[in-house]
Amino acid sequence: IKIKKITGGHQHSILIDHIGQVYTFGQNIYGQCGINNNGNDILLPVNIPFFHDIIISNVYGGENMSYYIDHNGDLYFSGYYEESYFITTPQHMKFDLPIIDIACGLNHTLVLTYNGDVYAWGNSEYGQIGHGSYNTISILKPRLILYNKNIQSIACGRYYSYALNKVGILYGWG
Repeated sequence: IKIKKITGGHQHSILIDHIGQVYTFGQNIYGQCGINNNGNDILLPVNIPFFHDIIISNVYGGENMSYYIDHNGDLYFSGYYEESYFITTPQHMKFDLPIIDIACGLNHTLVLTYNGDVYAWGNSEYGQIGHGSYNTISILKPRLILYNKNIQSIACGRYYSYALNKVGILYGWG
């Protein structure tokens, strides 16, 4: 395998080769490797069959989840979703605009669209998804949290999130 990019989650890794095919290995108990193998660990890199005809340009590993962006900016996801709901084969997540970046916290995710908007979903216990609430209820569908702010970069920690716009204004929450 001629590796172009590697990223890691908590106990799994994701690779992209020079032609945009995706390989994963590591702990797969939640399906975070994108391979439906009854949750068994994957000891060596295995190609994800789902992406056979899809060129992946970027990958991101979260705690127990994986995200994949194709060359058109479409987003795919596998792994832990919420409360015993596991996605073992990558699923497409629909957005109106191409996705250019992703950031993963412990159990929350941010995505940055081509036009600089930010969406968030996941656990909101510490306010880390920016919806103005601090409770243990998880938001399962992406919600627009920063609109028309010209965001160029996003980042997540375990229980917090950041977004930086093009003029250097830093937004933080959680």
